[in-house]
Amino acid sequence: MIRRWRVHLAVQLVLVALLLILINHVSSAVFLRVDLTKAQDYTLSEAAREQVAHLEKPLVVRAYLAGDLNAPYHQHRPTIQAILEEFRAVSNGKMDLRIIDPSNDEQLQGEAERFGVSPTRYSYADNSRSEEKLIYMGISFSYGSEQRVLNPIDTLDTLEYEIARSIHALTQGEHRPVVGLLQGNGEPNLAAQKEDNPLGKLYGRLTNSYTVRQVELGGESGVPVDVDALLVIGPQWTLTERAQYQLDQYLMRGGSLGFFLAPIKPDLERLRASPSQHGLQPMLSAWGVKVGDDLMVDRAHNEKLSLPAMVGRQRLLVPVHYPLFPMISDIHRGFPITRGIRSILSPFSSSVTPSSVNPAVTTEVLWSTHADAGALPQWRDLRPEALRTRSPKEFPGPHPMAVVAQGKFGSYFSDRAIPAAPPAPDGSTLPEDPTSKLTSSAGSQLVVVGSADVLANNEALILNTVDWLVEDPALVAIRARTRIPPKLDVPENTATWRFWIPGVPALFWLGIAAFVRLRQRRAR
Repeated sequence: MIRRWRVHLAVQLVLVALLLILINHVSSAVFLRVDLTKAQDYTLSEAAREQVAHLEKPLVVRAYLAGDLNAPYHQHRPTIQAILEEFRAVSNGKMDLRIIDPSNDEQLQGEAERFGVSPTRYSYADNSRSEEKLIYMGISFSYGSEQRVLNPIDTLDTLEYEIARSIHALTQGEHRPVVGLLQGNGEPNLAAQKEDNPLGKLYGRLTNSYTVRQVELGGESGVPVDVDALLVIGPQWTLTERAQYQLDQYLMRGGSLGFFLAPIKPDLERLRASPSQHGLQPMLSAWGVKVGDDLMVDRAHNEKLSLPAMVGRQRLLVPVHYPLFPMISDIHRGFPITRGIRSILSPFSSSVTPSSVNPAVTTEVLWSTHADAGALPQWRDLRPEALRTRSPKEFPGPHPMAVVAQGKFGSYFSDRAIPAAPPAPDGSTLPEDPTSKLTSSAGSQLVVVGSADVLANNEALILNTVDWLVEDPALVAIRARTRIPPKLDVPENTATWRFWIPGVPALFWLGIAAFVRLRQRRAR
């Protein structure tokens, strides 16, 4: 009996071995990858697949990644490599992937520098040791004569989006969308910001995918015809009638406009504010969006700001929770711009309310303050103690802070004369042809945000906004798939039986082994 059982066992082992050999042989010829993560972190979205599925020529991807790192980079190399492998798998052989660790090789470090990947500072410390060094954590993409770089990769949350965005920009080549930045009215110059500055980093991200151009208005010509979207960021001076007319006509001919407007000019040394004087409220109201002359204050949900204070005999910067830095979580997550956005920091913000009576224009609120927040009309005192308690003038929330409008807008200048252009250097002026004025748009889109400081604190949100304004919903869809670590839920006592299920097969085979062992002893 025992001999027969041993023969059966040997035959089963041989059959299992043959089956494993067959599976290994088939798997070498058939590509198969299985993503077992709950959120499908390593499965590319359809939009991301499209970026590499139709490559016309080879795409060379060089990933310079240091290994054997501690937090916060301990998962960077395996995660980056796994996602790049997914891109290569759907590229129909057009993507050449090279994973390189140049940590201890000067020749490879020089190669990384030539391809635009520079080292970033890494530091780690625990109770037993501390470590600080320069590491490489970047990716270079080469497509013909075009090249793009992701460097440094400091977060994995939007890695799929950043890779797809870089490939998308490469394959577009000379046909990349043009994004204009309004200048000449006290707006920040993003191109002049340092790379480690939030606005400088944002500018770098924009130039990776778009042709970014500075645009000045108020002269003879308006917004260039090849500008796909124009951003108006925190103008400090009143725009001339001529400049407003050119913005109006740009919208009328189907252009996309994004306004990020500062309600005040803060003086953080004196903790006083002066009102913003951009003068755009009447025109925006005519388009269906009302920008309030108020300041959002949230005493419960806010971020810290370092403000000057006397500490003993010294004047120091002290971080305090600041009510004028509201942290927003009431977000319209179903809209492409805000899809995947978990929270928004919106410093020095005013209310922005839909006011359209034009049935051809649809408006939606993108985010609002919490219900316990308030709106301070014409507020100029920035001292924390002045904001600590609710003012009698304060309007209770919630208050909308950003609005998107789409449709066939009517011109603000439909019943107004065309503002004259400034005289030429020789003093001559050209008469404006009134028949050239457009009084309605065929179809345009508009985003109005009541804060200019939102740009420096919400990079993903701004990139989403630009993608939507240039009508590239595929990129927005990819960015929305952020890799958020899953929350660990502690099971209730009544549900702990579920954790015994994986152990049942092991207990079964242990029982069989014990039974066979017992039979052997009895046979002896």
